[in-house]
Amino acid sequence: MAAKGVLFYAARDIAAGAPITRAAFRRDEELCDRIPQNAVQDLSRVIGRKAKYDISSGQLLSFHDLVPNPIATVVEAVNDIPKGAVIIANDLSDIEFGEWEQPKEGFTSRAVVVGKKAKRAIRKGL
Repeated sequence: MAAKGVLFYAARDIAAGAPITRAAFRRDEELCDRIPQNAVQDLSRVIGRKAKYDISSGQLLSFHDLVPNPIATVVEAVNDIPKGAVIIANDLSDIEFGEWEQPKEGFTSRAVVVGKKAKRAIRKGL
């Protein structure tokens, strides 16, 4: 008997941008050699990710249908911050980098810098 694998099909229409939930998909099994390479076989890996396109009821869920997860979230200054000023959250903007992008050097996470004093003047955009 040939080995089977797990697949997930949309139980209802899902709009582009909507988060992936367990309730929106039904589980099915298929022969391993018939499962598309990009098919989602472990729904727990994609719960909370967003649909990149509209997903129709009955459609097989693949990683192609999902917005890529960012591999890094970093921040940049949206205002000029003078030397010695306390950095606040409104001074910063989040930037997410996808799996094929590389962040600019010198960026760090928001949690590391909010509430600290700027050791040097920071120009907007850095």
